[in-house]
Amino acid sequence: TLFVKESQEVERVYIYDKSGKVAKAVQSFDFNGIDVSDLHQGTYLVRLIYKNGKMVVHNVVINK
Repeated sequence: TLFVKESQEVERVYIYDKSGKVAKAVQSFDFNGIDVSDLHQGTYLVRLIYKNGKMVVHNVVINK
Protein backbone atom coordinates (compact mmCIF):
# COMPACT_ATOMS: atom_id res chain seq x y z
CA THR A 1 0.00 0.00 0.00
CA LEU A 2 1.26 3.45 -0.94
CA PHE A 3 0.34 6.18 1.51
CA VAL A 4 0.18 9.82 0.44
CA LYS A 5 0.65 12.64 2.93
CA GLU A 6 -1.91 15.42 2.59
CA SER A 7 -4.04 13.07 0.49
CA GLN A 8 -7.04 15.39 0.80
CA GLU A 9 -5.08 17.95 -1.28
CA VAL A 10 -4.09 15.47 -4.03
CA GLU A 11 -6.34 15.25 -7.06
CA ARG A 12 -4.61 12.52 -9.09
CA VAL A 13 -1.73 10.05 -8.75
CA TYR A 14 0.16 8.46 -11.63
CA ILE A 15 2.66 5.65 -11.09
CA TYR A 16 5.17 5.06 -13.91
CA ASP A 17 7.41 2.04 -14.45
CA LYS A 18 11.07 2.29 -15.54
CA SER A 19 10.12 2.46 -19.22
CA GLY A 20 7.91 5.52 -18.58
CA LYS A 21 4.66 3.63 -19.08
CA VAL A 22 1.77 4.42 -16.72
CA ALA A 23 1.54 1.39 -14.44
CA LYS A 24 -1.35 2.78 -12.41
CA ALA A 25 -3.49 5.92 -12.44
CA VAL A 26 -5.67 6.85 -9.48
CA GLN A 27 -8.12 9.73 -9.36
CA SER A 28 -9.93 8.82 -6.19
CA PHE A 29 -8.46 7.40 -3.01
CA ASP A 30 -8.73 7.80 0.73
CA PHE A 31 -6.56 7.74 3.83
CA ASN A 32 -6.23 3.95 3.51
CA GLY A 33 -3.67 4.54 0.75
CA ILE A 34 -3.31 3.22 -2.78
CA ASP A 35 -3.22 -0.51 -3.40
CA VAL A 36 -0.01 -1.34 -5.28
CA SER A 37 -0.15 -5.11 -4.77
CA ASP A 38 -0.73 -5.56 -8.51
CA LEU A 39 2.62 -3.91 -9.34
CA HIS A 40 5.84 -5.89 -9.61
CA GLN A 41 8.76 -5.32 -7.28
CA GLY A 42 10.97 -2.48 -8.48
CA THR A 43 11.46 1.26 -8.73
CA TYR A 44 8.65 3.53 -9.90
CA LEU A 45 8.09 7.24 -10.38
CA VAL A 46 5.02 8.58 -8.59
CA ARG A 47 3.58 11.83 -9.90
CA LEU A 48 1.19 13.64 -7.56
CA ILE A 49 -1.05 16.34 -9.01
CA TYR A 50 -2.55 18.63 -6.40
CA LYS A 51 -5.90 20.41 -6.59
CA ASN A 52 -4.08 23.75 -6.86
CA GLY A 53 -2.23 22.55 -9.99
CA LYS A 54 1.10 21.84 -8.29
CA MET A 55 2.88 18.67 -9.42
CA VAL A 56 5.44 16.66 -7.44
CA VAL A 57 7.39 13.58 -8.54
CA HIS A 58 8.91 10.98 -6.17
CA ASN A 59 10.90 7.80 -6.65
CA VAL A 60 9.32 4.85 -4.88
CA VAL A 61 10.71 1.34 -4.39
CA ILE A 62 8.21 -1.49 -4.07
CA ASN A 63 9.53 -4.54 -2.22
CA LYS A 64 7.61 -7.78 -1.85
